[in-house]
This record gives sequence, C-alpha cells and structure tokens, in this order.
Amino acid sequence: MILLSLLMSVPAAGANGDRPVKTPERVPKIPKAINVDGVLDEEVWERALVMGVNNEVRPGNNIPAPVETDMLLAYSETHFYVAFRAMDPDPSQIYAHLSDHDRMWDDEWVVIGIDTYNDQRGGYEFAVNPLGIQGDTASGIHGDGNAWDGIWDSAGQIFDWGYSVEIAI
Repeated sequence: MILLSLLMSVPAAGANGDRPVKTPERVPKIPKAINVDGVLDEEVWERALVMGVNNEVRPGNNIPAPVETDMLLAYSETHFYVAFRAMDPDPSQIYAHLSDHDRMWDDEWVVIGIDTYNDQRGGYEFAVNPLGIQGDTASGIHGDGNAWDGIWDSAGQIFDWGYSVEIAI
C-alpha cells in the first residue's frame, strides 16, 4: 500500500554536498479535468509527480516488485488524479478480468492508500485492475476492509509494454 500526503520529502544533496537534506516535492495542480480512459496521453502526466512503486503485496507480502511500476500524481480544483504505468515483459500473462466492483482482488491490480487522518492506521484504498475494474475499502486492508463503495472514476488498458491505469477521485 502506498500512503500519500500532498507534501512529500525526498533526499537531496546538501549545500556543501556532504549530507542529504529534505527537499519538498509537491503534487502539481492542473488547470482542467482529464479524460479518464486509461491512456496516459494528456500533457498533465508529463508534469505529474512520479514515484516508483517498488513493493508487491500479493502474491508476495511487501517484497521487492519483480517489474517496474510508476505512480503519477496530480490534482485539480475538483479531483485528485492518480495514474500507474506497470511495465510487463510479457503482457500476454497479465491476469485481469471484467468483473463487478470489488470482485477484482484475484487479478493483478494497483492501489493507492490515502491516510486521511494521518495516523498510519487506516484510511481509504482505491485499487484498479488492468481493465479498469475498481475495488475500494475504508479500513486499509486489501479486499477485507469495511464495505464501502466510493464514487470515483477509473480506466485501464493493456498495451504491448504492460498496462496503464487512470484514477480520478
């Protein structure tokens, strides 16, 4: 699970180059809504904050991810936008099905957890499989959380390099 705050710190070289200093990275604000279609072709994604997703939570248990995945973040006056680029050397092996909401937990999926109380105990999770099928929880436990169905948009598409997902909350 990825916990997010709108102001994140990352190490940077100090003024004298001898020790890291925390430098804030901000999620950029965009002027207009995007088309949530699973294709990351809007200019906003070129300006988004990009973070590497380096954990696998299923079938592994927070083990290093076997493939490269990036999470991209941006927001507007009305929405918080999240996108994922999940690389896969053999996209024919991507496991995803069209299914009902919250029935995609046995597929591959990407997820963002938002710790709304900043207490590292819970919050909301928004998960999407490679075809755009949503799963969400209110407790922070993948697939076993409180029954909660938020209203949000998602889309996903499989390509010859892997898959991408777009989310608008």
